[in-house]
Amino acid sequence: MTTKSQVSGVCCLEDLIKYSVKPLLKWRHLGRDVVNGFIGERGEGKDLGGANLCFRDYMLEGEPCWSNSKIKVTVKVSDEDAEPFGLSGGEVVYESEDLDKPALLRLEDKFKGGVIYISEINMEFSESRRSQTNVNLFFDRVGQQLRKLQSAMIFNVIHEMWIDLRIREISDNFIKTRDTALDPGNLTLHKPVGHNFEWYIYPISRKLCGVTYAQLQEPIGPFPFSLRKTWGIIDTYEKQAAGKHKYGMEFGQSSEMDMEFEESEIVLREQEQWGWLYKKIQDLHDQGYNEILDKDMWDYLQVRERGVSIRAVGQQLKAMGISKRQDKKGWWYIIDTFDLERMPQEKKVATLG
Repeated sequence: MTTKSQVSGVCCLEDLIKYSVKPLLKWRHLGRDVVNGFIGERGEGKDLGGANLCFRDYMLEGEPCWSNSKIKVTVKVSDEDAEPFGLSGGEVVYESEDLDKPALLRLEDKFKGGVIYISEINMEFSESRRSQTNVNLFFDRVGQQLRKLQSAMIFNVIHEMWIDLRIREISDNFIKTRDTALDPGNLTLHKPVGHNFEWYIYPISRKLCGVTYAQLQEPIGPFPFSLRKTWGIIDTYEKQAAGKHKYGMEFGQSSEMDMEFEESEIVLREQEQWGWLYKKIQDLHDQGYNEILDKDMWDYLQVRERGVSIRAVGQQLKAMGISKRQDKKGWWYIIDTFDLERMPQEKKVATLG
C-alpha cells in the first residue's frame, strides 16, 4: 500500500516542515544570487524579517546561513501534524553559522551555496573601515562573487541612505517593514508591539515579479506578517537590552516554531557609542540637505558640548561612508540623498505568483 508519505515525498520531519512552511520570496528556478535589503527603524521588524527570510527561503532547504546575528529556529512538530505522514512528532533545530568577517571580506569559496545575512550592514562594517580593513574590495566584488558562489545575501539598515552605493546597485529588492501597533488608530487601541508587521516591497530588479519599482512608481504591498512575542529564557527585559529576542509562530494544526536571534556585538557597540551621530546625519538627509560645511557640521552636532573630539567624529563619519570635498570655503561633508520615495517612471501592474 502506498502511504501519504511516499506520495508527498515527506519522509522525515525536515521534509514535513518544508511542506508546511512556504518560502517567502524565492523562485526556485532562478539562481541563488539574489540580494534583499530590509529597511526599518529599530523594533519595527527588519531583523525579524531578515531572519525569517533566511530561514524560510534557505535554511529550510538545508542550506547554510552565515550571519553576524545569531539565528536559531526551533520547530516543534506535533504528533497530530506528523501522524498523517506516518511520522512521530518531534523537534528540529536550524541554526546560523557565525560570520567569519575576514573571510567574508575576501569573499572566500567557503561562502558557497547558502545565504549571507548581515544585520545593520553599515554599522557592522564601520569598525572595519576604521581599522583600514579593505572593505572597499568586498563591496566592489560582492555582486560578481555571489554569482560565482551561487549564494544569496540579505542585509538590513535603518534607512536606505545608509546602503553603500555598490550594494545598492546589486540589490534586487528592498523591503520596508513597519510595526502596525504604532499606527495612530492601533495606539489608541493599545495594540501590543512586536506582533503584527507590514512589508512594502520595492522590486529593484525584475527577479521578483517581472517589473521594477521604477516602472511601477509604487511599492508592492502591504503584506501582513504576524508573529507573537514569547517571553521566557531568552528575552527577559535584561537580556533584551543586550540584543536578544525570541518570537514564535504557529503552523499546521498544532505545531509551532520559535525564532531566537541575538544581535551582533559590533553593532550593539556601534549603536551605543555612535547612534546619536547616525540620527543627526539622518535628520540632515530628511530635511533635504545634501552638503554641509565642516564648521557648520561641528556646530550642528554640538561636538564640544558632547565632549567628543572633532577628529574622532571626522573619523567616524568616514567609517559611516560619509564622503567630503574641498573648496575655498573648506571641507564639505556630502549627505547621501537616496530615498526610495523619490524614484519615478512609467506605471505598470505587478502580480506575485
